[in-house]
Amino acid sequence: MRLLRWWTLLFCLVSRVVGGEFRTITGDVYVGEVSAADADGLIVRLQSGVFSPRVDWAKLDEATLKSLARHPRAGRFVEPLLEPPAEEIARAEARKIDVRQPDRVARPPAEIAGKGIYAALTSPNGLMLLGALYLANLYAAYEIARFRWRAVPLVCGVSAVLPVIGPTIFLALPRREEEVVVSATDEAVAAQSLNVPSQPVATASAAATPGSTTTAARSQAGSNEGLPKTFRRGESTFNRRFFETQFPSFFKVVASEADKDLVLEITTAAGVTVATRITRISAADLALKASDGTENTLEFVQVLEITLRDKNA
Repeated sequence: MRLLRWWTLLFCLVSRVVGGEFRTITGDVYVGEVSAADADGLIVRLQSGVFSPRVDWAKLDEATLKSLARHPRAGRFVEPLLEPPAEEIARAEARKIDVRQPDRVARPPAEIAGKGIYAALTSPNGLMLLGALYLANLYAAYEIARFRWRAVPLVCGVSAVLPVIGPTIFLALPRREEEVVVSATDEAVAAQSLNVPSQPVATASAAATPGSTTTAARSQAGSNEGLPKTFRRGESTFNRRFFETQFPSFFKVVASEADKDLVLEITTAAGVTVATRITRISAADLALKASDGTENTLEFVQVLEITLRDKNA
């Protein structure tokens, strides 16, 4: 009997903890004991032995939540849903939070802050930036002067007085033709024609004479008189006008009988080019057809010496 009493007392204590009524805010009541509890809700084992559907924690009323607060399996899921005691709320409100303001950089004076872009440009960094832009303006003027064939001092001087505007004006102007300066030596050489007049065709009777062979040899020798001719840099100005006036026969597609054996030997720092014809010429360079059939392009500034000679010499 005494053992039965102890078991009855233990059952009552357990029933108070794990059993009882579980009410929801919708009015449903489940009488029994907790069968399972997890983060999704609570399952109650009813007195009839069946299990209730899973009840969400948010659907339980305040009294049921408080009764489950000390439950070994459901307590940790119920605790976040309960309001803290009034003592803890008062203690939290009475706690003072000391907010420390960080150190801040002092603002500049009002008279400096109000200047805006002028203050930025007059600072040391701003002055360095303006100096770099001014030098870039002069360099642009120099390149524009070379591109448009204008006097470099003129363009740079105007750009120094009118930055940006000066280079823009000269860039908008049309390109000036290259001024060709012809020296007195060039004029004298140009006066001599390189084209030797063709010799008259000998008649059949003259060809039959014993001296006809000698006459033809003298004619061929006369066509190459004064060769080779050499033109050197410093003594002559190598440009488009020079080649057009000194070597007009080399621009022909088919050379004449008197000029077909003439070649140009052009010396540059890279080597010597032997040309039989000038295929193209511009203000700065010319294209040559070499004796081996290839085509080379040379700039006038590269030419050091030109020799006109017979290809058989």
